[in-house]
Amino acid sequence: MAHRRLVRLHTCVFACSERAKGRRKEPGSPTMPRKPLTFYVKEKMAAISGTKDVQVIRQTLGNAAKEFGQLSAEQQKPYLDMAEADKKRYEQEFAQWRAKNPASPSRPLSAYVRYFNATRAQAASENPGKSVIDLARIVADRWKSLSEAERKPYEDAAAKDFDQFKKDYAAWKKKVGKD
Repeated sequence: MAHRRLVRLHTCVFACSERAKGRRKEPGSPTMPRKPLTFYVKEKMAAISGTKDVQVIRQTLGNAAKEFGQLSAEQQKPYLDMAEADKKRYEQEFAQWRAKNPASPSRPLSAYVRYFNATRAQAASENPGKSVIDLARIVADRWKSLSEAERKPYEDAAAKDFDQFKKDYAAWKKKVGKD
């Protein structure tokens, strides 16, 4: 029974990692720096590395964050130092990686986003006390009610920027050797 749970837990972790593939980092880029809690949990898990009991694993993981929060500043210091060293490692690796792999050009703003940015302040002053979501709805309704002539300046600017983006992106791909 415990073996089945462990398999299910492993399957869930694998499925989650498969879902995250779409949001993966660029190949070859350095791994993100780890937090102090991560080092603490890793140490706790090393202590029970031989066990296959799912309850023990869950209990250890569940208690680790609480235990870490209850540690004194002096007891947390080694983990904070490890995290700081890992952050420095990441910054060095990232600087080296970025030098070899320049950032791709950013996609330009769409016509709607341009309109939204241009009229958001006006909508906020006309509707004081409204939430950000309500203001977004108001601006979206205004965008839908615009005529073609009123939309044209925003669409022209977006099209111009998109053409420039395509040129910049092609140059970037050529520079970094991507197909």
